[in-house]
Amino acid sequence: MEKGFNAEKFMAYLEKEFNGMENYMLRQLVENLINYGHKHKQVSKDQFVQWLSDMIPEISFGEVAAFMDDNSLTENGKAEKQQALQTMKWPVY
Repeated sequence: MEKGFNAEKFMAYLEKEFNGMENYMLRQLVENLINYGHKHKQVSKDQFVQWLSDMIPEISFGEVAAFMDDNSLTENGKAEKQQALQTMKWPVY
C-alpha cells in the first residue's frame, strides 16, 4: 500500500468492473496515472482521490476512496468512502 492507497486491489477492482482492463496498454496507463498522482497530486487530504476520479471519469470519488487509507481522507471523503463501500458489488477488504 503506497502512500495509503491500495493500488493492487484498485486494479483488481477495475479488472472486475470494466472490460478491457486486461489490455496491457490500458493497465499501464492507469498505473502511470496512479504513480503520477502520488508524486504530484497527493499534497492534501482527498486531493489524490479527487484527481484520480477526475482522470478516470467512469470511477466515482467514493470508489477511489474505498481503496484509500482513512488517514488520507477528510471527513467528507470518509463519508463518501463508506457510502461507496455499501453500494459496491465487489468486496474491497
